[in-house]
Parts: sequence; C-alpha cells; structure tokens
Amino acid sequence: MASTALRRQEDGSYETSLRSEWKELIAFCGKEVHAILESNSEVGRRLTPEAHTGDPEAQKEFEDLIGTELSEQRTADVEMLIRLPDAKELNSEEVESCIRGLTVIRQIYADFLGMRTAAETKVEEQVLEEAEDTEDSEDAEDTEGSDLKEYVLSPLNINKKSFSQPFHFYKQIYGPLAALQEQFIKDYVAAS
Repeated sequence: MASTALRRQEDGSYETSLRSEWKELIAFCGKEVHAILESNSEVGRRLTPEAHTGDPEAQKEFEDLIGTELSEQRTADVEMLIRLPDAKELNSEEVESCIRGLTVIRQIYADFLGMRTAAETKVEEQVLEEAEDTEDSEDAEDTEGSDLKEYVLSPLNINKKSFSQPFHFYKQIYGPLAALQEQFIKDYVAAS
C-alpha cells in the first residue's frame, strides 16, 4: 500500500493514490459484501443494532424507522467502493462514503471470522460461566450440549455460501483493510 491513500487537489477534490491492485481488491470485497447486504442474510441483518432487546415490538418499530435508512446507507457506501477503481477523483462525500463502506466490509468479515465486540464477549463469558456452574448438576451434559450452542456461535457457524473465497482469505485481508481505512481517515483529516 502507498504511504498515502488520498491526495487533495487544488479544486478541493481528492485523488486516490492507491495502486490498481488495491482498488480492485476493494471493489472485489465490495461486490461480495453488496451481495450479502442485498440477500438480506443473517450476516447482513446483524449489522443493525438492537436498540430494544427486551421489547420486540419497540425493536420492530426501530428497525422500520432506522433500519431501512441504515441499510440503504450501507449499500450506497459499499457501492461507492465498487466504483472506486473507475473514479478519477472523489469529493468529500464520496471519501466519507468509502470510509463507511470499509467499515461495513470489516464488520461483515469480522462477523464471519467470529470476532466479537467487548459487549458480546462479556455475554459469551457469562454464558460460559453459567454453563460451568451447571456442570455439577445431573443434567449438565444436556445443558452444555443445547443451550450453550444457542448463545455462543462458532466462527465457522455462518452460511459460507455467501462467501466465494475460503476462510483464510478473510483472515488475511482483515488487517490490511483496517490499515487502509485508517490511512484513508488520516489522509482525509490531514487534508481537510
């Protein structure tokens, strides 16, 4: 990757200084994630936050009001990344869209790789502790075999048909995508 990802032009637009291989990789990832978002798969649905976990009716209302807007924004941001190889220059809104699009790709790849947020990790640890506490009871094996699997997903317990590349591809590309996104942000802030 180049030492910079963006260069600000005299007219206020931005030129990407990424090599064509990077642009093509970003577009490839964008196309793949776009297909996931369009398929309304479980992986894509997990991107919408649960604002009302204890109230299904309020959660449904939240998703109706906000979820559609968030979903449309994510799709538009990923579509911007798909167009990146052909873009000669970008305006500020397009740069911001690329940064958000990289976030969407990383979120989906992180989910596929089984990465967890701190809150999810805390819930998993609590579930595991509860499972360990029940080991002394007579039905510990039944509890561990059924309930635990409902709450703790294996990194591989995701519909892999949505992905056209093997698992190791996501593992290899996640770090470089994070570095690229960080460089985009750094260059954009420095030029603003």
